[in-house]
Amino acid sequence: MALLNPAQGIVIKQVVTAVTVAVTTLLLSNHVLSTPKLPNLTARLVYTLRWQIFEVLTLFAGVMVIGNIRFTTNQVNPLAKKDASLLTVHQRYTQNTMEQLILSMVGQWIAVSYLDDEGMKLIPVFVLLFVCGRIAFWIGYNIEPLYRGFGFALTVLPTVGLLCYGLYCTVTYGYTYDLD
Repeated sequence: MALLNPAQGIVIKQVVTAVTVAVTTLLLSNHVLSTPKLPNLTARLVYTLRWQIFEVLTLFAGVMVIGNIRFTTNQVNPLAKKDASLLTVHQRYTQNTMEQLILSMVGQWIAVSYLDDEGMKLIPVFVLLFVCGRIAFWIGYNIEPLYRGFGFALTVLPTVGLLCYGLYCTVTYGYTYDLD
């Protein structure tokens, strides 16, 4: 097995740090957060959608930065190739944020269809991790593309957990769980 190159070592350290931050946040939140009574699936979905505005704002911020750069530079024509480097990081951030947002939101919707009131306290935590992850991703990407690993991991790991939980529950409890 070949040793890791220095860039891979940097990314692994960022991922390990993100895992540590995410797990610590989840453990601490379990003792701090409470959730209102959410008596049915509709209430759980509405509660989740209302929290997701903060995730959506991370995408909106990217769109606004790109629009501002286009308006204030000679990049007003998106087909012009002049100074395209001004936009590259922001475009990639916005594209990746859209991809992550879709996965996170769908993962949350599926998960809340199986979570009870106690489990619903995870939704604000996952939203917080998503937002912090996106901010860290964007800052890291602007400093040095290699430094986006922490933010990427902090964003994607909770989503992976949500999707795995949703898949497990769907296979275990079926498609009609809690629909009566």
